[in-house]
Amino acid sequence: MNEGTSMRARRSRAFEVFVVTITMCAAHGGLAGCHAPLSNDDILFLMSLPRDLEVDIPTNAASTRALTRANLYAHRMTTHALLDTKQSLDEEMRPLATYYLDAKQGAERINQDILSPLEVIDRISEVEPTFREDDQRTWGPIPAASGSMLLSVERVRTATVFEGTSTSTAVSVDEFFRYSIIAAPRGAETWTPILWGVFAPVEAPDQGLGVLYVDFSAIRLVDPDSADEGVYITAYDTRPQQRTLEVLWSLRTLADPDVAYRYHRDDIGGRGEFVFVNEVDVDQRGKRETVTTVARWLALGPGRADVIISDGDLGPFVGWARECWDAAFLRTYFESNLPDTDETFGHITDCPTPFVDGP
Repeated sequence: MNEGTSMRARRSRAFEVFVVTITMCAAHGGLAGCHAPLSNDDILFLMSLPRDLEVDIPTNAASTRALTRANLYAHRMTTHALLDTKQSLDEEMRPLATYYLDAKQGAERINQDILSPLEVIDRISEVEPTFREDDQRTWGPIPAASGSMLLSVERVRTATVFEGTSTSTAVSVDEFFRYSIIAAPRGAETWTPILWGVFAPVEAPDQGLGVLYVDFSAIRLVDPDSADEGVYITAYDTRPQQRTLEVLWSLRTLADPDVAYRYHRDDIGGRGEFVFVNEVDVDQRGKRETVTTVARWLALGPGRADVIISDGDLGPFVGWARECWDAAFLRTYFESNLPDTDETFGHITDCPTPFVDGP
């Protein structure tokens, strides 16, 4: 989606100023106790904050070599130097898997969404709280571009059932944490939430179920020049031996999301899955189509992607494409009913065995 892609490619200057301010707090005297030792309770509160919520699509040195081969392959096909069809290319000249690359690039853009606020949280771990109570810690106020920000974490000692993501097993906990970053323009007395969420530790203080909400548009309160837009919510499950993230992002309201994705990683078997849904005017005819991509991979990298395009100007037509790749991320199979796409390559049996039968 054009709007989502451009939004995700930008980072908030307000958050960046926040990070720099915390890093340099000792020099400027803005916070007492910069880099001061933290108590065990302080650390417990900090461990409830979200970290490591990035989407990790596998890559290795082989994929870099594959990209070089793909460029050479494109040159040969353009100049018709040696071969006429993709089917006749030898293994060294097979193209890099298109939808693997799309998934990798999409994941990188998505990671940019959350990078700045997560950096802020990481930096705060170096700072002593400015306010302490038994069940609360507060950091700040901290100067931003045109105002101030304040981080607060509250421990709630109430028995609650948390469900986390749509595939998480619900768990009962005796306590959980609420956290928020609020902001106020310079000279204002009203504070507005920019980021907030909840986290229920389950297996360890930093492993459990949580929800993170970011209002990128509200950042303009302390950074009028910010180009970030939209709202963003992430449900996450960071319990051991796996990682699951589910995200909605919208320019308008989360009831009508522009982008949705789900990421799951199995740390035992090494398998992963990335489901990405967005709305984009694929055929440039005025209406937005729904594009769904399901990418799956094994521990060493071989995988399969399935793409479905529907709605919008397509009417009853449903477009699809299937692609598989090997450990070097080179295409082993491709087939599609979409116009202006590559011709059929290989056979479905050339896919990794667990993925031959599709999603």
